[in-house]
Order: sequence, then C-alpha cells, then structure tokens
Amino acid sequence: MSVVDAGASAGLIAARPGAWRRLLRSRLGTSAIAVVGIIAVIALAAPLLPLPDPDATNLAGRLQPLFSPSHVLGTDQLGRDLLARLIWATRTSLSVGVSAAAIAATIGSAIGLVAGYGGRLVDGVLLRVVDVLMAFPYLLLALGIVAALGPSLVHAMIAIVVVNIPFFARTVRGATLASAQSDFVAAARLSGRSHAGVVAFELLPNVMPTIVIALAASIGWMILETAGLSFLGLGAQPPEADLGGMLGEGRDLLPVAPHVVAVPGLAIFVLALVLNLAGDALRDVIDPRLAHGNLRRARAATSVERAAPAAPRQSDAVLEIADLATHFRLGASLIRAVDGVSLAVGAGEATGLVGLSGSGKSVTALSVARLVASPPGFIAAGSIFHRGEDILAASLRRLQQLRGGRIAYVFQDPLAALNPVMPVGAQIAETIRRHQGLGRTAAWARAASLMEGLRIADASRRAFAYPHELSGGERQRVCIAIALANDPDLLIADEPTTALDTVTQAAVLGLLTQQCRARGTALLLVSHDIALVAGLCRSISVMHAGKIVESGDAAEVLVRPQHPHTQRLLAPAVFAGRSREQDGAALLKLEDVSKTFVRGGHRVVAVDGVSLSARRGKTLAIVGESGSGKTTLARIITGLLVPSSGNVWLDGPPQRKRGRRVQMVFQGIAGSLNPRKTVGQIIATPLRALLGLKGAAVETRVAELMELVGLGPEYAQRFPHELSGGQAQRVGIARALAGDPELLVLDEPLSALDRPLQQQILTLLLEVQRRLGLTYVLVSHDLDVVKAVADDVAVVQRGRVTAAGPAAEVLSRSAGADT
Repeated sequence: MSVVDAGASAGLIAARPGAWRRLLRSRLGTSAIAVVGIIAVIALAAPLLPLPDPDATNLAGRLQPLFSPSHVLGTDQLGRDLLARLIWATRTSLSVGVSAAAIAATIGSAIGLVAGYGGRLVDGVLLRVVDVLMAFPYLLLALGIVAALGPSLVHAMIAIVVVNIPFFARTVRGATLASAQSDFVAAARLSGRSHAGVVAFELLPNVMPTIVIALAASIGWMILETAGLSFLGLGAQPPEADLGGMLGEGRDLLPVAPHVVAVPGLAIFVLALVLNLAGDALRDVIDPRLAHGNLRRARAATSVERAAPAAPRQSDAVLEIADLATHFRLGASLIRAVDGVSLAVGAGEATGLVGLSGSGKSVTALSVARLVASPPGFIAAGSIFHRGEDILAASLRRLQQLRGGRIAYVFQDPLAALNPVMPVGAQIAETIRRHQGLGRTAAWARAASLMEGLRIADASRRAFAYPHELSGGERQRVCIAIALANDPDLLIADEPTTALDTVTQAAVLGLLTQQCRARGTALLLVSHDIALVAGLCRSISVMHAGKIVESGDAAEVLVRPQHPHTQRLLAPAVFAGRSREQDGAALLKLEDVSKTFVRGGHRVVAVDGVSLSARRGKTLAIVGESGSGKTTLARIITGLLVPSSGNVWLDGPPQRKRGRRVQMVFQGIAGSLNPRKTVGQIIATPLRALLGLKGAAVETRVAELMELVGLGPEYAQRFPHELSGGQAQRVGIARALAGDPELLVLDEPLSALDRPLQQQILTLLLEVQRRLGLTYVLVSHDLDVVKAVADDVAVVQRGRVTAAGPAAEVLSRSAGADT
C-alpha cells in the first residue's frame, strides 16, 4: 500500500489489504450486503428483464391473488402485474432514497465538520442555521416544501434532503468535536496541513464510520419518508410507481386483497433492515482496530471461557486472583497476555504489580472488573474473587454496580479515559450521582472538593473546564478524583503518576496510600517503577511475559531480588550525558510572552511575561510542576498557540507561523497519531505538505526516517494501535524530523515509558541531535533526564520563569526546590 495521502482517503473502505477478508468473516454483514446488491442489480436491470408493462391495465384480471398463472405476486385493482410494478417501484424508491441520502449526508456532514473544527464563532453561526431547520416540525416542514413546490417525486426528494441535513450536521459535529482537539490534529497543523487538509485528511477519516452508519440508516429512512409523501399523494404521480405510491393506491383494498399492500410493505421493511445491517458491516470494515479478529464491537464485559466455575471460598482478602489466564485471538494467532497469575490484596493493604511494557500487568488489572475488550480478549482460566464474590460469574448488572463503586480504576492515559465533550467536574459528579444518589448540587460540590484535595488550583471553577483545557497532570488528577469519588474498597491504579512531576507525584501517591489506611481500601498499584512501588506497597509481584516471576515482601524484593528480570528493573538508569559548551548563538528567543485564556467567563493566565532563549544546536530544558504552564509555553514556541502579548523570535524578527523550522514530539504520543492512518501515511504527511515531495521520493524518505529512529520497513503498514509505547514514540520522532526542522520541541517525551525504554529513546534523540545539529526545547519534570541532556534550564512556576541559565548552575541552585 502506498503511503501517499490518496491512500488515506481512497483507503477509507479498503483500510488495508485484509479489509474485505474481515468483512467476509461477518456472516450477517456479508449477507446484508449481498441482499442489497441483489436488490440493486434487479432494480437497475428492470428495463432488460422480461417483465410485463408495469403500467398496462387489465380490468378483467384485477386483484388476482399471489402465485396466479402469469402473475407470481398477483395483480392490483387495475389488473397491473404487481411483480413488475414492485421491481420498477423499488428502482424508483432506491434511486430517490440513495440520491437524497447522499446529498443530505454531503451537505450535512460538511456543515458538521466545519462547525466542529471551526471554533466557537463558526460553530455558533452554523448551528443557528441548523437550529432554524430543526425548529419546524419534521413532517410539517417536508409537507410545506412539497406544497410550495408542487407534488412530484423530485420535489419530495428535495423536501427530504432539506429536513435531513440537520440530522447529519448534528451527528457529524458531535463526532468531530471528539477529535478536533486531539493532538493528532495539532500535529497535522505542524506538518503543514491547511485547515481544509486537516478536515479532509485527518478529521474526515475519523468521523467516516459515523457518516457511513448514519447514511445507511438514512437511506432506509428516506425510502420510508418518500413512501409516506407518495402515500399522501405528494410524491410519485400516477402512473409512475414507487413503493409508497403502491401502498397508497392499495390502502383501501386491505380487507379484500391484503397482498396488494403487503407486497410493497414487506419490500420497504426488507430494504430498511438490510441497509442498516450493511451500514454496520461497512463501518466495521473501515475501522483499522478490527484488522484482526471478529467484526464485532467489544462487549460490555470480558467474555469468560474457563472450563468450569470456581469453587466458592472464604477469604479475608478484598481481591484474590488465582491462576488467571487472559488471552487474545488475533486472526489465527492466540496471544497469551496473562498466563497463570495469582495474587491477593487485603483490606487496607497496598500491593504492587510491576513489569516492563508488554509484560501483561495492565491486562491483569483490567481483567479484575472484566474490562478487557472482547473480542479479541477472553478469560480462558482461573478465578477472580472480590470479597469472596466470583467476578467471573457475575452478571453484567452486578458488574456495573461494582465498577466505579466498590472497584475503581485510575487509567494510564487520562486523555483517553475522559470524555472530551463533557466538563471534568460533570464527569466526577456523574459517578457520584450514579453510585451515591446525590443531587446535582451536592455531587458538584463533592467533585470540586475532590479536585481541590488533589491540588488542582481554583477547583470550583476548573470543574467546568474540558479535558483539553487541562494539563496532562491535571487530567490525571481528575481521573484519580473519579476513582476516589465513591470510597471504593478496591482501587486499581495503572501507572497513575506517569504524567505528574515529582512533587505532585508524591502528593497523589500519598493520598492513595492514605485512602487505603483511613478507609481500609485495598490498593493494587500497577507500575514499571519498582522503586516507587516498593516505597508504598507491602508486597510486590513482578511480571514478565504474562507470568509472575517473583513476589514477596517489598523490602525483601527491593534489597535481594532473585529473578534476572527483577534485577533488570532495579538497575539504575544511566542516561548518556555529553559535554556542555557555553557558547552558541540564540536560535529561539521569547520576549515577555504571555498567554491568557478565557474559560467559563474567567481569565486564566497560563504564561505570564516569560523571556528565555535556546541556543543553536543545544538543549533548553523547561521544568516545572504539572499545570505550571510548560505545555502552553511549548505550543507557543511551535506556533500552535498565538501569545496574547510578547514576541517569539526564530533566528530573526518575530514570526507567528514558523512552518517547517519548528516541529514537536507530543506528550500523549498515542493521541498525537491519527488512529485511521498507517505509520507510513503519518510520516509522509509533512514530507508532502512541507517539503513538496511526491511519488517514490516520499516512499524513499519514509524508509530513511524509519531506519533513523530504529523502525523496520514492516512498520510502515501498521496502525498506531498496533504499536508499543516505545514504537509509537519513535513514530512521533520520525514525523517531527520529516519536516527537516531546525528546532524540535519535546513535550514530556519519556514520561509514559519504563526506564529501559526511556534510555533507548533518549539515546536516539541525542544521536539524532548530534547527526543533524538540531536545537531541542525539552519540557520535562524528570530531573534525571534534564541533568543528563540539558545545556540550559528554565524553571517555570505558575506561568513565570523563576530561574534560568546554564544547566549546572540552575540545577544546583534549585536542588531541593519545588520544581
């Protein structure tokens, strides 16, 4: 498959070579598409078929029953052959329905895409237009349009298009809003995409499944609407036939000749049904996440396929896992992600589950409340008991009572875990109201109190912010607040502090352990940082390749590790440093830069009068606690945000658009890679948009960049969900380098990775900098990384630079400070 942009658009259906093979595995979807195809072929071939004239009357042969000689479906009140009229009517209804749906979908989807991406002003104007149409009663508006234009099938189609545009606009706008604030959209803008290019090549592929399912549903619905107008005499005019016209003509014959009404009625029902089923199937075909396994959406609970239920047991443990095996079916392969894991957590205890990326620790954690996606995942063996209750035998309703109530999770990726179109306070209040039954006001007050306890400044106002308006650390704290909201007796925290600075990390983990002690809450802490876990947990279990390879008292494991894998986890991180020279001209200068946001009617000063510089070929590190303004500052440097005041100089006069000269590696790397595009397509975007490369030159350069970051050519055809964290980070670096930049902004590029992966990625970045002479601006809260690579350091607190200068000098002055 080519990595060109044509592949991103033309490949919406054939997302990769196996797309149609996936469809064939869905019997229901394949059958529905086959039925639609047969109906369409017969309808299109109507002029060529040996059928009687559908308009020829024969009063002597009127109202003949089904299966009459020469009339398989009988005749109507004028003696016309019902089979011939049915085929011609289906041809008319299909053409009108498909045409109307296509026109309404095109116009409505365009409005929805522009409204969702265009911002508050554009969104408001377009939505008011849509609201005017929706203000009229649906049927009355259609009747009014036909009455004004005159009865005819074309005019009926126009009416149906007009009244259905708001449906598509609203539906697509909602889907667009969920993606418009994603980092992959920001990355596309940095890659040189115009606004039209972002909408067409980044957002449209992501909302296309929504459009497909809405289009398929609306074709059947529009056939029904056309039939309704024809039934009322406002659509097809005699002798022209459509399915609604046939129903209208036969409505008075129902008592004496029901087949005259039943034939077109059954045809409408079958068409609507198979079109909806076909739309479901096509939606799944264009979803690359279904490249392996069945064309089925994940169930509400992980399927259990163990040989026999677990025997009841009495235990004081809040959580007890015995011989758990969680597997994944990927095509013909069986992945044993968890293979025989056993552990227990008692009331008020904290147990650590540690291991490198891919060891199976997160799958184990998700298995506890049966949150592993099925398909392709399933629990093949073992047992999970929560206070003696067999979770694997629990009903869905019981699981929903336990989830968020008695069993709570803090997920690793807060941006993916939070609803992008819902204020964070509402998300916390929602789980409180569901499990505690509190009123709206009391739930909001409790939500704000939880946010304040987690060190989110001005919590009562920030509760009205949306996830994209918070820093990565603030989003993680919101996820922790949701988990703590209902005082659970089991808290599962999967890498809960990877996005937090050292000070906030200590505060959050202190709160989690305090929760255990004060309320008798059992804590299962999942992490790749064994030293961090050992400082908080009574016991530790170390996972590798789906198995627990070592477990025991935390202090004992920390001091005397037995398994080689545990010893590797405890090996000190060694970041390759380099000699630092103090000379070098400034490539980047910020002069008195400020950035103010207006949120909920309040002004929020994110950056306040910052002045700093980055020297050519050197690394400037910007450090500070979560929410200090580091990421806002990084986006101002790239040009993704325009400062409210001040100047940004890049080797010359102030510039708003810095184009290919500045690129960025984003903090949430998974969210910065378009899930609907392959790795090759992602890296190719800046090559085409910024450098103007075409054809074979794109393919060649993509291969060179992948080799530079240590990815084999086979990764070009993979989608982001098929990559590990380290591989995804390498793709992000390759994309940033594709534009041939002079300055690279690295926003927390290592925060979500384990130490071995951090060392690999950091070594790669240093080698790339040495070979290409790049200037780095590194945003980080990890002082070990900063000490190893930074030439200069700027310390940011509450949007202001409190210290800046050579790394050794600033770090020595700031030792022990709250950075």
